[in-house]
Amino acid sequence: MQLSETEQSDPASPITRRVLGRLVYWLACLVTLSLVAVGALRILYHDGTHFLIWLNAFTRYVYLPAYVCLAWAVWKRRWVLAFANVAIVSFHIALIAPDFVRDRRFDSVGNSAAATAPVSPSVRIFFANVRAENTEHQALLEEIKAANPDVIVLVEFSWPWHLAYLHSPVFGAYPYGSGMKNEQLNLVNVFSRIPLRSEKLHWFSGRGLETFEIPVGSEMLHIIGLHAPRPMHIRNDDYEGFWRSTIPLIQSEKGPLVVVGDFNATTREAPVRIIRGDPRDTGNAALAGRALVTLAESTDPNAFTVVHGERRFMLDHILASRPLALACRQIVIDNASLLDETEPASLGALRPGSYHAPVVAEFDLP
Repeated sequence: MQLSETEQSDPASPITRRVLGRLVYWLACLVTLSLVAVGALRILYHDGTHFLIWLNAFTRYVYLPAYVCLAWAVWKRRWVLAFANVAIVSFHIALIAPDFVRDRRFDSVGNSAAATAPVSPSVRIFFANVRAENTEHQALLEEIKAANPDVIVLVEFSWPWHLAYLHSPVFGAYPYGSGMKNEQLNLVNVFSRIPLRSEKLHWFSGRGLETFEIPVGSEMLHIIGLHAPRPMHIRNDDYEGFWRSTIPLIQSEKGPLVVVGDFNATTREAPVRIIRGDPRDTGNAALAGRALVTLAESTDPNAFTVVHGERRFMLDHILASRPLALACRQIVIDNASLLDETEPASLGALRPGSYHAPVVAEFDLP
């Protein structure tokens, strides 16, 4: 029996091809299993670590190897591998589709709201830490409807919250802001019926901080939304590092300013006192015009947004520059049915709700 020229020149080529084929197959399986794990963690443990936050921030690109694995699996008729990658590709498309496809059902609502927004002399801001594991999506939705805010700022807005509100007609009236972008989940999520300007996400010590501007009357209102770490060592949270970067950014803002968020600090603690810049703390009366006012406690010293071991604390704040504080028509804190955050986890699972009360402030501007 005569060997072909190819076999004579390279008698090991069939073995080499088989070995390479095996290696490529196992590599494709490894990549597929890794992407399945990433997808599962996105749903079950969203942004649970800094590494997962980084992966989710690059959602558009992380799952691209699945397309190559799918093409190779179909070519080689590896159908189990192909079906697994079909699932990953479908999941990837579902994640990124909202960034490219607009839900046209809400266009008329959004356009009508935007048409009237620039001439509005007032603005109402709603803030809430919704608690990622909280399942009372409809209850908060009703609260938002009742408050009828112009701007909504939410933190701990996890994947289940995203799914619950993605097709809600209520949120359809808020076409502006990056709140529904998948990359923003579990950071600071902004929804607005007023067109935003200069919206930007800043990363400080693994936490997102959102800055944006809105036109209100003849003014351009600067708004900063934040969610500070707790002042303790939890999952690599860097409390001091976050504030070292955040405070200079806040102090550099010019014009009418509102800072809203879960500060995880009371007004008597250093971060809030530094941000406020009260002349009694700074000893510099020349900076009084740039000082900020904590709106809730300036009207009610007993105001609170968190119950901890039956003690009440004001940890969620809306701060405003002094001229803007004078234009604050009202500030409301819905803390009537607030849960105690020290309750056992087993009890918390049976009692859905957030451990933080929503805060709503309304301003009248010329």
